[in-house]
Amino acid sequence: MISYFPSLYPDEVLYSACARYKKHTNIKAQKTSMEALFRNNHLTASVDFPSNINMLLQQIPRDVITYETLLQKHTLFPFYKPFLPLERVEKVRELMLDHRCTHNIPGTIGIMSYGISAPRNLRYCEDCISEDSLNYGEIYWHREHQLPGIFHCDKHQKLLLETTINYSGKGRKHNLITLEEAINECKYIKPSRSYIVQNDLMLKISNLACELLRHNISSLGLETIRSFYKAALSKKGYITRKGNIRFKDLIIDFKNFFNNELLFLLESSIQKETDTWLHKLLRKPRVTCHPIRHILFLLFLDADINNLLNIKKELQPFGKGPWFCLNPAIDHFHKQTIKDCRISYCTHSNLPIGMFSCSCGFTYLRKGPDKTWADKFRKDRVYSFGEVWIAECKKVYKNPELSLREKSRRMGVDPKTFIRYSTSICVESSVTKTVKPHIELEKRTKRLLENINNHLTPARSIIRQENPRDYIWHYRNNREWLYSILPKNSTRINKQRIDWLKVDNEMLGPVRSAINNIFKYDGKPIRVTRAEISRRVENPNIIEYSLNKLPKTREVISSFIESTEEYQIRRINWVFDNWKKDIELSMWRFKREVGINKESEFIKKYLKILFS
Repeated sequence: MISYFPSLYPDEVLYSACARYKKHTNIKAQKTSMEALFRNNHLTASVDFPSNINMLLQQIPRDVITYETLLQKHTLFPFYKPFLPLERVEKVRELMLDHRCTHNIPGTIGIMSYGISAPRNLRYCEDCISEDSLNYGEIYWHREHQLPGIFHCDKHQKLLLETTINYSGKGRKHNLITLEEAINECKYIKPSRSYIVQNDLMLKISNLACELLRHNISSLGLETIRSFYKAALSKKGYITRKGNIRFKDLIIDFKNFFNNELLFLLESSIQKETDTWLHKLLRKPRVTCHPIRHILFLLFLDADINNLLNIKKELQPFGKGPWFCLNPAIDHFHKQTIKDCRISYCTHSNLPIGMFSCSCGFTYLRKGPDKTWADKFRKDRVYSFGEVWIAECKKVYKNPELSLREKSRRMGVDPKTFIRYSTSICVESSVTKTVKPHIELEKRTKRLLENINNHLTPARSIIRQENPRDYIWHYRNNREWLYSILPKNSTRINKQRIDWLKVDNEMLGPVRSAINNIFKYDGKPIRVTRAEISRRVENPNIIEYSLNKLPKTREVISSFIESTEEYQIRRINWVFDNWKKDIELSMWRFKREVGINKESEFIKKYLKILFS
């Protein structure tokens, strides 16, 4: 257990507090601070999702902070939590508390599949630095400034500045760097993205993202979020009477609301009309989407953080079930037996319409929301009476002692409806049940055949795109016939072959330039590795995954890659040349500054020669 750990400041990311601990205790070696805090010197110094928090809490004084406060106020987990399934939220909490298994936390959340990359480097706000220095006497990394898709400080509405400290840990896996150290060592740059313009939409995105981070919103559930979105879309007229989403109109209006440059900047462009991230967001939930895309859609719907906080109330305009059955022909009349209530929205008034279906077959509609207790016993229209009601209707109709008005009153309908259902309902239903499907089959078959005959060499994909409704109907109801008239699947066209010789010659220049830049770097030496070279070229994946197809490039890289001893010698020479004259030169202090833990016989001899 350690005797000291700094108190965390408001909105400070845990990584920043650990970096301040390293600075305050004057620890020089990179892995020593991770070993002291987490009892694991192989752990990556993560900014967004730190792990082994349980071990950290055991190491630091108990009165500093609790696990829940640490998780909710000093990590980025609350930003993702509302849009994850509950079981995945619990899994991530377990991994952050005690990460001993091989599961990857970002992979468990699904960040890699979102298509939105994390910030390249850690960021800060100039005005926040001035305030923090005045209020606390030191500066620190703010959590809100590290959110993906955010480019402005929500408090001061100024563009964030990027440092050269890598966000994901590349180049600083075990190292903890304070904001003050990053600025003092001139490891910061002005924003290179000159096309980022401060406008109202960008500021609204930043504000909603920061509000989402500040509020401790629990997992909302994918189906609940989808229902909320569909309800809001229905109010705006994007839902058909059958409950389908008008995606074409929605995509056009969405792209007009957010210009293409903004969507491209947030890696949320919509280039096609089908299978976009909007479809994944609004269809039956099978995958999760990035919080930034939820924020974009919430702004399009004129929603804010209060809508998310009260999402369950907004989705219950008729209260919680079960609801009352209003079938006067059944024993459970005016009893709470209905468990199924489907909600749609009126295309004219945008008010919710509830369809209440009982097990007895009686289904009625009511326009909401319910404002009084009497509204729960109101029905605006009967969708289906059911066999029980119809049988009782016929029975009451044959009773000579009752007048027509009394009969209709008992059945809860007007006299005309009572006469119609008591005399001809069975005949009408039998005709429609036998005739309508036959007519529909003929119409759909005729349209699909005409569509196929309009093409000389039709492909299945073309037929499906031009006439999706008839295609899908036959697929569900008449699949054997559909496959018999469709053309055979066409063979796939091979992709264009890559000229690897040309790629090899094109990569030589950038690779040599990257190697020269590594060796010419004035600061602490950087080891020449394949990964470091690939990070400095325009197409790193080619070097990472296809180097065996580039013989010239592979030869250049192999000739310059440093072994452990070669890299240690370069570090030794650099530290020796830059040693401050006012500090006594001793072997143990020199080794600590260089960062040598294990030394070979050759390094031992080299150090003896250097110090002799």
